Amino acid sequence: MVNGDWNSLWVGIVAALTLFVLNFMLKKLVYKSPKLNKLIEGEPVLLIYHGKMNKENIRKEQITENELEGAIRENGFESIAEVSIAKLETDGNISVVGFKDERKIPFRKKHSPGS
Repeated sequence: MVNGDWNSLWVGIVAALTLFVLNFMLKKLVYKSPKLNKLIEGEPVLLIYHGKMNKENIRKEQITENELEGAIRENGFESIAEVSIAKLETDGNISVVGFKDERKIPFRKKHSPGS
């Protein structure tokens, strides 16, 4: 057995349980309130639409063009012109929908940071 004060163990357990309960309650509130969900989670941000960058949104989200182009390449596209839609998701991922062929049929690929 570890030598030490049992009091510090109980304080740690109470702190962990408190965090667990607060997290559980916040999740319930976010689930029930769309306004609170939007405030806490945010909304996806459109970065590319029909092969054109939305420079204002890219600037607001502080994403460099090189970072965006890298995410596009990681999803198998050679240029931004091949992308129908790219969004910065609320979890930090960049979702990319490209044009499958010359008929411009979109398909979806997803980029995760660090992958």
